[in-house]
Amino acid sequence: MTWFNNLRLQFKLLAGFTLVLVLLAVVAVVGVLQLQKASDRTESMYSHNLLAGQNVLEANRYFIAFARDFRGAVLATDPARRTTLLDLARTDLQHGSDYWAAYIEGATGAAAAEQLAKLEPLVKETTATRTAALCA
Repeated sequence: MTWFNNLRLQFKLLAGFTLVLVLLAVVAVVGVLQLQKASDRTESMYSHNLLAGQNVLEANRYFIAFARDFRGAVLATDPARRTTLLDLARTDLQHGSDYWAAYIEGATGAAAAEQLAKLEPLVKETTATRTAALCA
């Protein structure tokens, strides 16, 4: 330790300052890397969980709106009102199908595949039945 005591004050200060700068650089690099990982996890969570959930909710909302508008068209006595409601029902069915397709495209993972295996045939059958009802 005598070699350190023999150094001039300016070299001791320079060595201490350099050590602080090196440690600061290491902390900054580690921080930036961890921030990038957190950003990637957030993006993954958004695209795979949140966006998929929103697509399913929107599809469900439009499918429910289709049922409401189609029921109104069946019960309508005015031909103009019936035509308007059938057009709305077609639009609702199309939007619901678009959101469902977006869900299928973005759904990943074992749980999503399991849900899709159960729901996809039901949605296809229901959409086909509703499309046939609109054409009748």
